[in-house]
Amino acid sequence: MKKSLPFIFVIAILGSLSSCKNSTNEFKTIKPDVLKDKIAGGWAGKMIGVTYGAPTEFRARQIIYEDSIRWKPSDIKGSIWQDDLYVQLTFLMSMDKYGVDAPAKKFQEMFARAGYHLWHANMQARKNYFDSIFAPLSGSPEYNIHADDIDFQIEADYIGFMCPGMPNKACEISDKIGHIMNYGDGVYGGVFVAALYSEAYFESDINKIIEKALLSIPPESDYSKIINDLIRLHLNYPYNWRAAWKAYMFVYSKIRIKIFSLLNEGDGRLAH
Repeated sequence: MKKSLPFIFVIAILGSLSSCKNSTNEFKTIKPDVLKDKIAGGWAGKMIGVTYGAPTEFRARQIIYEDSIRWKPSDIKGSIWQDDLYVQLTFLMSMDKYGVDAPAKKFQEMFARAGYHLWHANMQARKNYFDSIFAPLSGSPEYNIHADDIDFQIEADYIGFMCPGMPNKACEISDKIGHIMNYGDGVYGGVFVAALYSEAYFESDINKIIEKALLSIPPESDYSKIINDLIRLHLNYPYNWRAAWKAYMFVYSKIRIKIFSLLNEGDGRLAH
């Protein structure tokens, strides 16, 4: 980067994906020091958040976690041992080695050959690589029973960081990387997260950031519907998140029960 340039020019690139509808041709500028600060802040937030939340994992399923969380600044050192961090660092290393436009197989290869532990959709994607099943098939339901899991959602942050004000470019990259381990809503979760970061470079209103990021995923998707339901719940309970949470759980618990009942009725093996 040449220090003589007072600004970094950011072009909002039109994405080639049909689900990426948040398109614009306008030029935007951001000062280098502001850009650096926002990227650093994004990584810090990710690292703090994952270490703060790690002790609660699997301990608050369908309940509100009421216990106190003991966290101190030095705990952030443990973030590098979380899959939320090390998986996307591998994808960054892949970009550095093969280029941003490298095929998905190159990313899947470095990810598969890394020595760290993986779970769920990521673990299946690794196995698929060694079985010669490559992206996008490696993330499809046919070859990955965890296709709808949150794996890509928790490791898509870096895509948003590298696409300031360019949600469609973020969507394009997310589509390639996300299908290594996920499919459908499993991919849309990562697309949405990356778009949130991308939009946040030039927008400070949280409601507008969410509204714009939603344009990056199909409105008919379950992921989009759930986000919109949560927005409506927030409007109904703006100062009582506990009431909003209970209303959400009431509705979606009934949906899960209905789906399970239909499965029981439609498959004699499940009924037994």
